[in-house]
Amino acid sequence: MVGMAISALWYLGKEGVTNEVLAVIRSKLSKEEYEQLKASAPSMPGWMSQALLRFDKAYE
Repeated sequence: MVGMAISALWYLGKEGVTNEVLAVIRSKLSKEEYEQLKASAPSMPGWMSQALLRFDKAYE
């Protein structure tokens, strides 16, 4: 599931990844999977990891 989430983010691209999109992805992942996604942020492209971190801070 985490790989699919990363693929979806990549497919949507920089302009398509919004907080709403990230909220849907978060709702589809278990807590463990979401933590794994966040742990993958350092290996993601900068725009993707920044979007994920920004979303995570806004919805803590």
